[in-house]
Amino acid sequence: MGGVLKYAGQPNGVYGSAGINVTAKKSLAPQSQGRAISFLVNVLGMVQSVLRYILLPLMLVGIYLAARRDWRCSGLILATILYYLVVGSLMHTHIRYGLPMQALLTIFAGMSVAKIAGAAGGIIRSSDQPTGLHKKEG
Repeated sequence: MGGVLKYAGQPNGVYGSAGINVTAKKSLAPQSQGRAISFLVNVLGMVQSVLRYILLPLMLVGIYLAARRDWRCSGLILATILYYLVVGSLMHTHIRYGLPMQALLTIFAGMSVAKIAGAAGGIIRSSDQPTGLHKKEG
């Protein structure tokens, strides 16, 4: 099951990995590697690295949040994920068979990000409110 959930680091021998980052050297033709697009591709690879290491914790928190919000809908999505995990663990499979499961798990990660963004927005909005410490003149 761990092999199918592998998002970062070196690929393992059986399943491969969804965690291979793009770089200019791997992705671009040799004549394009010294151009501005090369820099942008390398930046994208760095963003992928950071995202892959925080994605699994965000998924776990998102599963918890989603189950609290609507356990029936969450259970349906989780049943599909569990199917992919169990079938992938019982037989020899490749990473491509786990990609639909990873897409569903990303929905839960998005729920975590939305919750964090909502909390951050609430903090920002509350700091914009007048505190009542200043008296109005007039």
